[in-house]
Amino acid sequence: MERNIRDIFINNLVYYRNLANYSQQELSLKIDCSFNYINSLENKNCTPSLEKIQKIANALNIKPSQLLEENGCPKNYLYFSKKEFISSLKQEVEESAINTLQEKIDLILKKN
Repeated sequence: MERNIRDIFINNLVYYRNLANYSQQELSLKIDCSFNYINSLENKNCTPSLEKIQKIANALNIKPSQLLEENGCPKNYLYFSKKEFISSLKQEVEESAINTLQEKIDLILKKN
């Protein structure tokens, strides 16, 4: 699946808004905008300005960059393709196996 910055932003916005325990209405009041604006953001009907991103981040007590990070919310992990995930997992398993094997060889050599 292609990683889309708009989807990443929306997922992070919803995630951090919920983490702060704010409704769309509550967040809209904190950043001095309408409920419809927050609703439109979360439904991909508009794109925020940099200034709005800053206001949203301030209201949620996070850095503005956190709203754009792929790893911001768990749902964004879905943006990794199956192939990328398998490749990453394979590499991790191989490295772990090599390290374990090296440790066992070192132990055997120390005993002899």
